[in-house]
Amino acid sequence: MLGIVLVGTILMVAYERGQKLVEDKSYWVKRNALLHDTLYTMLRQTRELFEKYKLVYWISDGTLLGAVRGKRIIYYDDDMDVSLFDDDHFRTVLPMMTRDLQKMGYIVKLHQMMYIYQIIDPNTGANLDWFLYDPKPHVEDETGRTFYHNNTWVIRTMAPYTKIYHDELYPLKQYSFGPTCHNDNEVNNLYWGPGNPWTYLVRNYKEDFYKVGKITHCHQSASMWDTFCVWLGGGSKIVEMDPDDVACALSFKTR
Repeated sequence: MLGIVLVGTILMVAYERGQKLVEDKSYWVKRNALLHDTLYTMLRQTRELFEKYKLVYWISDGTLLGAVRGKRIIYYDDDMDVSLFDDDHFRTVLPMMTRDLQKMGYIVKLHQMMYIYQIIDPNTGANLDWFLYDPKPHVEDETGRTFYHNNTWVIRTMAPYTKIYHDELYPLKQYSFGPTCHNDNEVNNLYWGPGNPWTYLVRNYKEDFYKVGKITHCHQSASMWDTFCVWLGGGSKIVEMDPDDVACALSFKTR
């Protein structure tokens, strides 16, 4: 009986801490400061590699969400996401890109089940994911629209909403994204992304993605305790976005 009470108390404390953490923006800004600096550098170096080896890529998932909301990493996000096609050219240049990244000091790791390449900075733990998409277009039975989906059945089954329609992806356009995002003309801040991101983001993050968010987990954390607290108590808490970020996101809806 005492054990049940103790476990219940720990869970209640963890839940309440998780609720408080997701509301404390200063906690996330301080926690992620060095991580974000590293991630911006990693994304720039990845873009330069893709350009060097003539690969088509697009920012996706949480990174695209940040680019649309405020032209920067969301303050509570702690990794970056890009997508590209798993075609013959990618497989040909992958060994050369891997060597280049290793020379920069990064670890290149293939997540076998999810079929995601993870670029990891061993000093900070910063993580940049490459999501690989089947280059062959598929046709949706219900609508007749052409789409691309992830090149592994695990993600296709667990997260079917991550597919991207041809008319959402193309024509690709450049996004201003970086720590000095107010300067839209700064070359170092320009990255390719979907031409029509709104419906993709609605499908992945719901209708109100541009004005509210949820902190459901930590990829990196100061402690395992905080990771557990956020996982337990954070997901049910709505985080309001800054008005400037909401206005930035809405500008994409009208384009």
